[in-house]
Amino acid sequence: MCFSPTKPRAIFSRLAIKIVKRSCYGCKAVDARHSIRRAQATTKSARDVRRSIPTPSAWREIPLASATLDGDVQGQIQILSGFAAVKRDATAAIVCVSFKNLSAMTARRVVFVFPLLDARGNSLGDLTLDRNGEFSNNVAIATYPSFASWQQGTIGPRGYADNCIQKTLPTAAVPLLQAHAASYRVARVEYDNGTVWAPPSPGP
Repeated sequence: MCFSPTKPRAIFSRLAIKIVKRSCYGCKAVDARHSIRRAQATTKSARDVRRSIPTPSAWREIPLASATLDGDVQGQIQILSGFAAVKRDATAAIVCVSFKNLSAMTARRVVFVFPLLDARGNSLGDLTLDRNGEFSNNVAIATYPSFASWQQGTIGPRGYADNCIQKTLPTAAVPLLQAHAASYRVARVEYDNGTVWAPPSPGP
């Protein structure tokens, strides 16, 4: 029997073609899986980016600052900390403060006034907090630790919200649009023994 020398080459060529075809099919399957994974990773990254973009706040915080450089204590009431903010649509404002009574007498009522100021320091109007309670000597009466904690609805000791004054209007107000900062002063302190402190009246 005679064998053609071309037959082994032909058989080898056919086998090589089959192997190449199978390899290509495998490559396509791998490429398809890689494409799906890349698409899934891209989708996940897009979701993560969306989650990382903060939702714009309806409020803008403004500085709450002493009207003087010495930060004087008024009526033996010391302001410890606080914050102020106005709504971006100028329909609401809020001011919160932490304070303590430095007097040996227990205070029963403290009235705070918070002037809202424009960029030049001119008063645009006042917010008033009339705080009633039992304020013993040197005991901190705390509000929310920060504006952010108030926004997040932080639940703290009873009385956090009692140290806040929030004014809400049906329509926008120019003073709230122009509010650049807020200051504070103590307008009245009433003690448990009946005595009252009030700032001296301005001279003529």
